[in-house]
Amino acid sequence: MESIEKYYDINLNEKEIEDLYVEYKKSRKEIENEFCLKTRLNKKDLNFLFFAIALQVARQYLLTGTLGESFDKRDRLNHDADEIKKEIKDKQYQYRNEHEEWGNRKSGKGYRTWKEIVMTTKVPYDIMNGSKELGLGLGGPTHRNLTLGHDPILGWVFGTLNIITDSITLIDFTSYKVNMATSKIEFPISTFQVFQNGFESIMEEKYRLPAAIFAQGLHLKSDEKTKTGLPVPLINIFSEKLAGELYKNQYDYLCAIRDIKTVGKQAAFSILINMIIGLIHGLYNTGTTEEEIKLYEVKTRKILLYSNIIASTSNILQSYITKDIKKLDLGGLLVTLYRIVTDIPFIEKIKSEFVNTKLSEQYQKEIEELDNYIEKTLKELRFK
Repeated sequence: MESIEKYYDINLNEKEIEDLYVEYKKSRKEIENEFCLKTRLNKKDLNFLFFAIALQVARQYLLTGTLGESFDKRDRLNHDADEIKKEIKDKQYQYRNEHEEWGNRKSGKGYRTWKEIVMTTKVPYDIMNGSKELGLGLGGPTHRNLTLGHDPILGWVFGTLNIITDSITLIDFTSYKVNMATSKIEFPISTFQVFQNGFESIMEEKYRLPAAIFAQGLHLKSDEKTKTGLPVPLINIFSEKLAGELYKNQYDYLCAIRDIKTVGKQAAFSILINMIIGLIHGLYNTGTTEEEIKLYEVKTRKILLYSNIIASTSNILQSYITKDIKKLDLGGLLVTLYRIVTDIPFIEKIKSEFVNTKLSEQYQKEIEELDNYIEKTLKELRFK
């Protein structure tokens, strides 16, 4: 019994601890190498990889070339084109006639009625007369870039309120009262006052709000077709200089929408290719155990990850060498970044599980051998 008690009372010295650690590191390295061998791409996997790269490169060729491209003024209309005027007039009369049952309550506080709002020929944030005296710098096409009413997103709030309250709000959020009768910017008012006046007018006649929203939408729609277009949303708030440069170089709201659609297509088709490659490669999975299935999925993820990285890298190099940003596959690059932040952690997770499982099995085997040894020793002692 003394020998057994002595066994459980082991004190390891530093050298023995170091030897155990070295043995652990050696075992772990061997298992990691085993994982690498089992998830290494073979000839069949490499065929899938090259095919995936070819598909991604072909997609890039077909879906790049317009990113950041400015519009051609020859394809746009003048702001006072008869075609635009007729379209506006037709829609105004149609809206008014469809809502005749609303009546036409006159304001006791100087606000325009819903019919006057609908039938207006000019919105207040298009008024530039009086700008020079107030030092606002509004003039020509630049006024669209300096007024929030012309912002394709913020305009739905500020432009609508400006129409209801006969005011103009600039990109620095300062506001001014506009006299619609004389078409002149008269004096500054607080933007908070614009909201208050808007609320007051709507409380007086609720139909002014939908009428103003209609007028705002109609105005934005007509402006986007013109030679000066509409500014790219929100940018002028954060960088007036950048917004001005974009506008000056004829890159407007419609250009931005076109590019967003292009990037969306690039990303969508990149994802579709990944799905197709992943599904077809998955059909060749002959694994039966959970471990085999997971290890095969690692190979599939590697194919998708490597193909996306190679295709995106080649595209970036091409755009850089040719100095042509229009060829940049931005949508595909976003998908590649997504794969990097999802596939690498997934592969590392499976690797960690594999290593820990193998180490656990190895130590469990050693424990079982030790238990057998103790049991055998006990039996021998009993006979003695």
